[in-house]
Amino acid sequence: MSLDTAYAAETRVPGIFLGLILPASLAAPFVLGRLSTRAIITRNWGTDDTVICISWILSIAGVILGSLLTKYGFGHHTMFFKVSWIAPTGKLTFLGGILFQTVVCFTKLGMCLSYLRIFEDRRSRVLLLSIMAFLVASGITTVCMIVFRCSPVSAQWMPQLGSCMQHSC
Repeated sequence: MSLDTAYAAETRVPGIFLGLILPASLAAPFVLGRLSTRAIITRNWGTDDTVICISWILSIAGVILGSLLTKYGFGHHTMFFKVSWIAPTGKLTFLGGILFQTVVCFTKLGMCLSYLRIFEDRRSRVLLLSIMAFLVASGITTVCMIVFRCSPVSAQWMPQLGSCMQHSC
């Protein structure tokens, strides 16, 4: 096998799959345990459980999305990236950014809602509600920044259509 063939064969796809699937696999028993306990054993399902369930389902969608990206060149050397992969990769990374920010926001909101069940004193509730308001505001702002980073929005996966803000802003 020549050096060029060996270089072309190098891949980080197994590492990507490990980084996607391992955390999801570790989280699944805890989330499912919590949700089944709340739904079946205690019969005390709350808003926090719904938000955590939504977050977990969206995180599974993120694992699937990340796995799909390996079909379009993620994990391989950029010199072997095909032009036909630009649009699908752009669309998937665009969706992935929105999905990631949504999962992070919902996870934090679910935790705050759980604390609201535990802490009943006024000061703690005001603090938690303030944190939740900040989380919602920052989550919406972050998603809007992802969506409207380019004008038009489709320029995110077809750069020739418009202009975009730099990622570093």
